[in-house]
Amino acid sequence: RNSDHLPVILKVLNTALPTADKIRSFRNEYELVNKLSKLDCIISVYELISSQGFSVLLYEDIGGLSLAQYL
Repeated sequence: RNSDHLPVILKVLNTALPTADKIRSFRNEYELVNKLSKLDCIISVYELISSQGFSVLLYEDIGGLSLAQYL
């Protein structure tokens, strides 16, 4: 992030014109992970950004392996 220079993982809602259900699901994911991130075993979600028809979740990057790297 530019504000504090922390590395982040971006999760993008992968459609330019998401349905109301997909937007609601993305927002619910943000709210749920935000509540669960108080636990040490859950990474933090920093914010949900919605701009110009796109929604992006900013997650904490802990420097782990991606699923593709793991497999």
